[in-house]
Amino acid sequence: MNQNITLVGSIISSFGAIFAIILGIVNARNSKKDKAEQRQWELEKEQIRQKEIDRQEEHTRNSKRVSLMPRFNLMLNEQMSTKNIFRHTENIIIPLSLVNISKDTATAVGLECMIPNGGSENYFLTSGLEKNIHFIHDYLDKNYAFSKEILKMSATCEMHDEAYDVFFKLRFEDLVGRLYEQKFRFQYCYKISMELSLNTTSFPPICIKDKDDTGNSG
Repeated sequence: MNQNITLVGSIISSFGAIFAIILGIVNARNSKKDKAEQRQWELEKEQIRQKEIDRQEEHTRNSKRVSLMPRFNLMLNEQMSTKNIFRHTENIIIPLSLVNISKDTATAVGLECMIPNGGSENYFLTSGLEKNIHFIHDYLDKNYAFSKEILKMSATCEMHDEAYDVFFKLRFEDLVGRLYEQKFRFQYCYKISMELSLNTTSFPPICIKDKDDTGNSG
């Protein structure tokens, strides 16, 4: 009888040892899984934190860029005139004024071709025509503009009786070297009036090269 009790106790003890081993293995696996999940969670939190830092830095850069961004407005405050040029061909002379309406200076201001890699004959683009008919008469009188300062230029076209929308672009830099392009549109019909139409558009400037020549990132 005592032997049977001893045997039963031995079997129970063996099962207890086996159960303890299995429980230890399960606990070890769960602990390993918990640690892996904790590391993954910490990694995800760090990624979220870094994305927020990047977003804040991008917002700061954009705010800084916008605060320094020059912007021009097309003014049509002079009448068109005519002039005989190119073997006495009568041409329309279209005066254009551009005022820097921002608080900051625009530098390296110049006309930009409306067609990529185009020549001087492509500084203007006439809506509805495949071939350009408008050309530079007087180039920009300055290559910089302080706040509220006006740049003057003029276009020319052979005499005609049509009404046209004409587009052109400026390229310029801000004070830290960021590069911008800005497009403009004017409308006229010399047959109807020597005045340029007030139906014009000064499109928002577009930053095409975001750099900072002062040595600071941004």
